[in-house]
Amino acid sequence: MVSTFKQDSEPEEDNDFDLEDEITEESDVVSLSEEENEEVKKQSSQQQKLWIERGISDIPENIHQAIRVKSDVICKAIIKVLEQRPKFSSVREKIPTYILKLWNIRTRGKPREQFAKRVDQQIAIMDRKGYVIIYKSKNERVKLAWVRYQDN
Repeated sequence: MVSTFKQDSEPEEDNDFDLEDEITEESDVVSLSEEENEEVKKQSSQQQKLWIERGISDIPENIHQAIRVKSDVICKAIIKVLEQRPKFSSVREKIPTYILKLWNIRTRGKPREQFAKRVDQQIAIMDRKGYVIIYKSKNERVKLAWVRYQDN
């Protein structure tokens, strides 16, 4: 067997490495002033906010992401849209439009139809679970189930 490494052929040395070099003393540690410490905290909180908004955010940026978004995100958007409407009610066909406005997405044609189909499926599921009520007025409407209309 031929040794290919220089280390194998030479006797063992400490390779200029001392364990004492690795241990830092308290005097070597750099301490930050209170102002610098607050500035670092402020920067990290801003970075966390940006990270939360961009990285973890459930809100899609374009129609293709909106089509692939999880169903619970669509359900939350439906509830949010209905909470913003008068009497917590809306025409069923208009809900996909309101959701896309909420997400600041502009689209037409096939992708919008695909998204509308997904939203319609989620509305049907939410109706079966009792989160929303689908009723017929002059046209088919959707209303939040837990909000009751009260006469004052």
